[in-house]
Amino acid sequence: MMRRFLLTSALILVASAAVSESAFAQTVDIPFTGNVPGSCSFGTATGGTLGVNTTSSPTALGGGYPGGVFGKVSVTCSQASKLTVSAPVKNSGPDFTPSTITGYVNASSSSTSSASGSTPLALTSGTAIPLSVDMMVSNGSTPLPAGIYNYKVTLTVTQ
Repeated sequence: MMRRFLLTSALILVASAAVSESAFAQTVDIPFTGNVPGSCSFGTATGGTLGVNTTSSPTALGGGYPGGVFGKVSVTCSQASKLTVSAPVKNSGPDFTPSTITGYVNASSSSTSSASGSTPLALTSGTAIPLSVDMMVSNGSTPLPAGIYNYKVTLTVTQ
């Protein structure tokens, strides 16, 4: 009888310990957050060449005029993005006040384009997108002063 009593007591004691441990068990979730920012990178840029609209009395310069060449660059983005093109900025050359000055960018992969001051060009993610960059500066109907002109066009990508 004593054996049964001791065995029963031992079982009650073990069961009580198991129940009391599970009664005190608690859990907590530890939250984590993170942000993977989108990114874009430009390839190596190739400068363009400004041609003139007419050789006898040139009033405008641009990559699309005879003798001109578009600039080239590619862009790769990790998420859908928007590309804007700035108005050309003169780095050097004869002084004059342009009547028109515009930068252009064309995405040859999608046949879409944008001009400075217009709706940004939509870029898809994941692949390199080749871009052709052009610009045009005009002196209206007045011939441009003779000289060497240097301009830059800035491309900006935003998410």
